Amino acid sequence: LFPKGKYILNILSYKEVDAAIAIDGIDNVTIDGQGSEFIPSCQKMNVISVKNSKGVTIRNLSICWDRPYFSQGKVVSSTANSMDVLVDANYPIDGTEKIEALMDYDPVSRMPIARFDLFGSAITKKELIAPQTLRLEIKSKWETPEKTKYVSSMLSSLPVDTLILLRHAIYGQYGMDINLCENVKIENVNIWGVPGMAIHMTQCKDTQINNLTVEPKPGTDRVMSTTGDAV
Repeated sequence: LFPKGKYILNILSYKEVDAAIAIDGIDNVTIDGQGSEFIPSCQKMNVISVKNSKGVTIRNLSICWDRPYFSQGKVVSSTANSMDVLVDANYPIDGTEKIEALMDYDPVSRMPIARFDLFGSAITKKELIAPQTLRLEIKSKWETPEKTKYVSSMLSSLPVDTLILLRHAIYGQYGMDINLCENVKIENVNIWGVPGMAIHMTQCKDTQINNLTVEPKPGTDRVMSTTGDAV
């Protein structure tokens, strides 16, 4: 049992430890957060890892990374092969951040537009041209002439103030990593922000998931929760 509260997690100083809470080969264990929030402050960790175990229950907790592994901003200008993005102050940047993918959202509905969904390999140059402002140069030649024409036309006509989401990770760490287990139960869990999948599960059987919510953290302006898949 965890007394209800907020727990800041950091294992940067530990070697050969991949999770803040790790269960390996232990049966009939319950992790009850009693409404607590677990807040990792570094990317290179999973929050909960369960391996080779039976009868494990995880319940009544929320998971959300301290600094989400994405940034949000708006288009201030664009050309046929570049865009300038003013990143919101809630997502401080210095220009060194890795960008693994970017996509566009409607600034009003805050839903994906999907005019483009580009991987970081499409960015040929990234430059901080002013505080919180990135210039992203996009490759000018694609697999086919049709795609080259489409991307060029799309970028050059990109409306000012289009919301841009920059993912600094896609498939990184997990909220929960569960492997080689039986009879695992996950109940009343919120996952609000993870640099990867919310729950990664392999070679398990008889798993029950009840009342799992994967969404952007309530009360924030975020348009994304996990940078990878939910489950």
